[in-house]
Order: sequence, then structure tokens, then C-alpha cells
Amino acid sequence: MAKIIYFTASIVPTAQERADIDAINASIHTLNVSNGSVDSGLGMAEECDFVAGTVPPEYAGKPTFDPSAGDLDDNQVIVTDGDAVTVDGAAVTLAVSGNAITGATLPATNAVIANAGTIPVQNSAGAAIGTGTLTVANNNPTNIRLPATIAGVSSGSQNITDAAGKASTATRTVSAGAITTTILAAADCIVKNGNTFTAADGGTITVAVAAGVPTFTYTAP
Repeated sequence: MAKIIYFTASIVPTAQERADIDAINASIHTLNVSNGSVDSGLGMAEECDFVAGTVPPEYAGKPTFDPSAGDLDDNQVIVTDGDAVTVDGAAVTLAVSGNAITGATLPATNAVIANAGTIPVQNSAGAAIGTGTLTVANNNPTNIRLPATIAGVSSGSQNITDAAGKASTATRTVSAGAITTTILAAADCIVKNGNTFTAADGGTITVAVAAGVPTFTYTAP
């Protein structure tokens, strides 16, 4: 409980001062009553948590208790500018001005996010790969959804289709957040326009590719 010193204006308390004293005595605090018109002669202020009544100059720096205000309810609290309150493990700093809470500032490493909010998404190398949409439920982010035109891929199988619609299955390797290689099955290969191959008789086979369809031309040795 808090210690309160109530200073009367003279040796005899007025009716209002007696009412104030009664109000404080009815609370849970410890009350000392002192004549504020008489110098204590101690040369220093007595230790206390609050002062009330006609407060002498030497107690001017002490917090003032208002007897008419009474005690706060259990679900009420007094906060001061710069006070911190813990919210979901983060220390939120309160801004108080004009007897009202005007703002609350999170630490720089914490943020408030909302359902359907968006956030830039990076790969493990720090390169931007798109913008994800957040899903928040029960005060927790549950997932980040990429746009339909962006995929998060891992090492594994990959279907590859050429311009003519022919398909093959390749093995994809992902490293440092990027696809590093995509290797076709051993029984498949890639031919490009202008490729040449040596025929068994020593002749040359030249490949022409258009719209995904290869044409082979043989030239005798």
C-alpha cells in the first residue's frame, strides 16, 4: 500500500480537510496527517509515495493524491507517457498526451499484420520472387499465399513440354533458393535448330527446328 502525507493548512483541520482525511482513511493506503504551516525542522522531506492537502514547497516534487478521486477499480490503471506494456511478448511503448493514450509503438522488430495483407517474398538468397498474401486467424499468421503465376518449388521431378506438345520428365535441382539444373531422363535429349550429327557412314545429319518440330537433312560424306 502507498504512504500518503496529508498537510493541513493550519493546526486545526477545516471541514473539507477532515472530509479528505476520512476519504483517505477509508482507502487501503497508509495516512500521515501533518500541519503544513509548521516547518518540520528536519531540513528534508519525509519519505512518502504521495502528498495531499496544502503541500509545503519542499514536497513539490512528490506525486499528488486526490482524495476525491478515490482508488481505482481492479480493472483500471494509471499509465504515464513512455510506459511499456507487454503485448504477445512484445514491449509496446505508450504515448500519453492530454490525459489520453494517443499511441502505442511496437519495437522495430515487431509488426501488426492483418488478414489479406500483402508482403514481399524472397528466396533464401534474398532475391524478390513476388508478393504474398497473408492469412491471419486467431491472432496468428497461418500462411502466405503466392500469386497463381508464381510457384514455390523444391528439388524433384518436373514435366517439360516443347512447342509441339511433346513432353518429357526432368529432374529439378534447387539450391540457394533458385533452380540450378533441370536434367532430362537419360532416354531423352534436346535438339536445337542447327545441331549436326555424324551418321554411321560418315555423312552429316543437320537438324532444323521450327515450332518445336525437328527436320533432319542428310548430307553424304
